[in-house]
This record gives sequence, structure tokens and C-alpha cells, in this order.
Amino acid sequence: MSFPGKLRILLEPFTKLPEEGIDETIADFVKRHIGDEALRELVSPMVSGVFAGDPYSLSLKSSFPVMAELEKEGNGSLVKAMVKRISKGAIGKRQRDKRGGPLGPGGTLTSFKEGIEYLTHILSERLGARIITNTEVQRIEKMQREDHPYTIYFKNKKGEGKFDADVVILATPAYITSKLIEPVDPAISKVLKETSYPPLVVACLGYKRSLISHPLDGFGFLIPHEEKMNILGCLWDSSMYESRAPDGYVLLRVMIGGARKPESAFLKDDELIMAARNDLKIILGIDVVPDFVRIYRHEKAIPQYTAGHSERMKIIEDSLKHHPGLFLTGNSYYGIGINDCVREAFKTSEKVFEYCSWYKPYGYA
Repeated sequence: MSFPGKLRILLEPFTKLPEEGIDETIADFVKRHIGDEALRELVSPMVSGVFAGDPYSLSLKSSFPVMAELEKEGNGSLVKAMVKRISKGAIGKRQRDKRGGPLGPGGTLTSFKEGIEYLTHILSERLGARIITNTEVQRIEKMQREDHPYTIYFKNKKGEGKFDADVVILATPAYITSKLIEPVDPAISKVLKETSYPPLVVACLGYKRSLISHPLDGFGFLIPHEEKMNILGCLWDSSMYESRAPDGYVLLRVMIGGARKPESAFLKDDELIMAARNDLKIILGIDVVPDFVRIYRHEKAIPQYTAGHSERMKIIEDSLKHHPGLFLTGNSYYGIGINDCVREAFKTSEKVFEYCSWYKPYGYA
């Protein structure tokens, strides 16, 4: 960053609170606090890495609620809020507990040796016949009856079928949930359709370690949009996790597309690889053909919490009150990460148990 850009960051303690009722974008929030240059060079790349999103359209309070809380605590200033937390010992305690805090996440990156899909495989195995897999739910209808008020219509290799349910939990993406829930509540369906999902391509490239001069000591890198590069960033998978590459090799994961360059996600495979290789040559000095290539295309990748997201969530919450036994969860609502989904899953399960405890026909406890 330039010297004036750094000086601008030092003015953060003098930031004032915004007007009440404004759902401020991430870009506007950052410019108020630390300036245009910090937005371009620091925050914008991070937003691309987390959401594959556009900071000029994403809602700050919905995408990064902790920052909104800090601003209120500091009467406008994030620095003042963090100083208060440090003085109370809150930050130190969180970091010692490895749970993270306002200065950043705590602990270390963790995954399964086999990858995160191991979790769903083992859950399916343990649940056995109690869970039905490889089955497409086609629609949900709400019936005018006290017992089993919901009917689920589905299709699989055995054909089409249906079953009645007391409780329905939808953890599907917003665009899927919107279709499923339309017969039950068109208003919720309409709101869910407003959640956009930009396309994203993840290209995995494997190289012989001896051919890579860069130490790859770290997490990877993200690129400011203004740099006009082909890729959003690159994660050094084999540096982050064990068993991501055979001995003597490295695995790099490149992201292309997102909300600010959606057209890049539709390049042909050979064009994608060439674009990625060109950027890796400039940034890491890698000028060899990869030994391993895998391309994963996500036509609808990550939900975008654009301005007005919190108001849309309020409409959904109010509408669900008219449909006892129907619950929505997943990364379309209150956080896109795995940790967010786990937290919301616990909250949803508590709501389900509370509902079932007074559901008299069955007397669930």
C-alpha cells in the first residue's frame, strides 16, 4: 500500500456510526473506516476469496456480522472496540481457547484425511436404512390435516413415490428450496429466488515439488480485482493439509470466475488451464506443465448476501410461523462457511425438538 493509504488507515478511530436503518455494503463500510486503497488492496481480494463476491453489492451486517457488532461496541470505530475487548481480556481468552475473535480466526485449519466428503459418507454408513440417498425430492405439499401435514414427492432409480411427514427440514441451496417450497408458500419461494449464486471454477493443479522454486510456505494468495488477472487466487492445498499430494508433489487449487468475473467461469477446459498457468507463471514463477489436472465447475457456487439480505430473512422467518413443522437451514441464510452451517444446524435441531415436544399426536420428547 502507498504511504497515503497507510495514513488513511490510521484515521479509523475517528470513524462515526452510519445512519440508522441503512444496510451498508462491504465497500461503503470499508471506505468509511480505512479508505479506498485498503478496500482495493486488502478487503476486496478477501471478499473474493470467501464469497467469490462483489464488495460493492454484499451486505456488511449479513456477510460479516462480527464487524457490524464491533462498530456498535466502538461507537463507530473498530479499533476502539478491539481495545475495549483487549482491556476486558475477551480477545486473549478467545485466542487461548483457539476459537478465534475479532482479530481473526483461532486454531488451525483442519480436515479429514480423505477430504470433507468423508463426513457425509460416514454419516450415511452409520445411519444405514434410516436415511434415503440418491433420491431427488420433486416437491413438497402441505395438506389440510393435523397428522402428517406435509407430503414429500420424490424420484429415484426405483421410480416415483411419496411419503407423509410431521417435520420437514430443508437444507438445500436457496434456488432448490425455492422450487420445493413454492406449493407451500409462494412468498418464501419468491424471496429465496432473489439470492444470487455466481459461477465459479476450481482448477486443481499438481506439480513435482522439485520443479517449483517458490517455498509455498503459507496458505496461498488472493488477487485484487484491479490487477486484471485471470484468477481470483490460489490455495496451496498440500501446504495447508496433509495427504493432499503424494510425496515429492504439490497440489495448488486455483479459483476462476465469481461475481466480478462470471464470464471467466465459462471458458473451455484448455482455456481455463492456460489462463491459470499464465497467472501462476507471473506470480509464483511456475513455467512447467502440471502433472495432474482436475477441473470442478460450479454453475451456482456461493450464495450472495446482497444488501437487503437481513430484511429478506425477516420475511422468511415471519412466513415460517404459519407453517409449524417446516424448517429452513443451510448456507443461504446466516453464514456460508462450514462452521456457520454447523452452528445453524444445532439451532435448527433445537427448534425441531422444541416443536416435537408439544406435538401431541406423537408426544415426542
